[in-house]
Amino acid sequence: MHMVLIALCLFMFAPLPSLQASSLPAELDSMVLEGKNHFYNLRMIEAANSFEQIKTAYPEYPHGYIYEAFMTVIRFSMDKQTDSLGNVLNEQVEKAVKVAEAYIDKTDNKADGHFYLGIANGLRGIYHVAQYNYVRAYWYGRKAKNNLNDTIEHDENYNDAYLGLGIFHYYADLLPGVVRFFAGVLGFQGDKARGIREIQRTRQHGNHYKFEAEFVYYGIRYFLEGDKKGSVRGFKKMYKRYPDNHGFAMMLAYHYRRIGYMKRCIDYCESFDTDYLETLPLLTNAKYYNMAIAYYDLNQFEKADSLLDELLQMNTRKSLYYEAAINYYKGHIAALRFERPLAISYLSKIKEEKQAKYWHKVAQMPLKIPMDSLMHSWYMARNNLFSREFKKSSEKATMLSARVAAGEKSLNPDFPFLLQDLIAQNHYYARRYKKAAETFAVLEKDLDNMKDPFRRAWIYIHYNRTLRSLNEFELAEKMLDKAHKLKEEYTRIIIARERFLLKQKEKRTKKA
Repeated sequence: MHMVLIALCLFMFAPLPSLQASSLPAELDSMVLEGKNHFYNLRMIEAANSFEQIKTAYPEYPHGYIYEAFMTVIRFSMDKQTDSLGNVLNEQVEKAVKVAEAYIDKTDNKADGHFYLGIANGLRGIYHVAQYNYVRAYWYGRKAKNNLNDTIEHDENYNDAYLGLGIFHYYADLLPGVVRFFAGVLGFQGDKARGIREIQRTRQHGNHYKFEAEFVYYGIRYFLEGDKKGSVRGFKKMYKRYPDNHGFAMMLAYHYRRIGYMKRCIDYCESFDTDYLETLPLLTNAKYYNMAIAYYDLNQFEKADSLLDELLQMNTRKSLYYEAAINYYKGHIAALRFERPLAISYLSKIKEEKQAKYWHKVAQMPLKIPMDSLMHSWYMARNNLFSREFKKSSEKATMLSARVAAGEKSLNPDFPFLLQDLIAQNHYYARRYKKAAETFAVLEKDLDNMKDPFRRAWIYIHYNRTLRSLNEFELAEKMLDKAHKLKEEYTRIIIARERFLLKQKEKRTKKA
């Protein structure tokens, strides 16, 4: 999963301030709707101009200030290294808070005022999330949640407010145990079922935020609950309504790459140009990155490498995550060409920083261990598996087993574990679940001896999926517990999703 792209999409369609048309000047309502329409079509410059005009025409209303800060949040999410942009965002959010607080005192519609203040405090929280300062994020998140509760106390039918409350309730339920406890102390009581109901309430009965609620709903279903088919249908419908919003094209490209349909991924990436170089550089970065990785998974390494070079030459701001990902694939492709000095030069650039930690862990194996013929064939077979060329992958795995049986050894001490994992996954994708489970069971007995903790955790995740398919819920849970020992955020997010899918299937099985 490309977490940066996911985060951007969630930012781009997070709830913006709701409007109750009856309590606003008609001209202001019209200006905001025009700005929102620009925003939904990713016309970012036009949207920013609209919000600036609102500030000028209606300085005592919080709308323009909050929209302005929201636009800066999006830019900051793609350019976190720029301290000056963070300072600008802080100033804009503080101004929005002051205007919203003053608006509460002036307006008779207290529900409106508290809602706007909730959005302003929510933007404060988003800023601190982007900075990985979760304590402050929780603090401002609590304020935002209290503001939304105040909103519905004044007007329980203020249906747009339920979107924000639903997001709070849903995500608080996903937090790890200890973190969930402290979140509860801060006022976050998780309840996924309640959160979904509240999001659905806005989706069905909201005033101006049905679109946002629909996107959040499909995003949760896709990324956290495993309903890929239904969510993809939903995203495609939304893309039809907003054909200029190529963020949806990237969502769909990412989806097809992750499920192995590389040609569809490439087609979606090629369907839009690079007009977003300045306003949304992450979208342009994602286009070239996803195409490059699709070609990599097709074992077309030279094409992948040339696309990565093209991306590097572009004058787009790149997050630490993207920098690490590009360095990993550039280094890894060099290793596959047996150009070890070049490989090391790229792989050693990846630092163990928060945004790059996933890639730092992935890079350790090719960085420490030179490429050899067995590992080269293993990577080719694994890519065949990822790109749905199951027969090729299985044939290569069988040939690798024969080479090992004949006495050939890899420089990588973990190669026997990696090979058995590949064989088991081939059984799994062929729906030979019992055979896959048997292979994983033999592998798991010695898995504590595997040197690479990152890849060991992912073998446990793979084994869990096989056990879930066989309704072996208790043993699958144990495998996830073992995988959870790895201290890496992205992997733990995947583990949390796997736990959810496991519990959901267990409930369905018991009901049946």
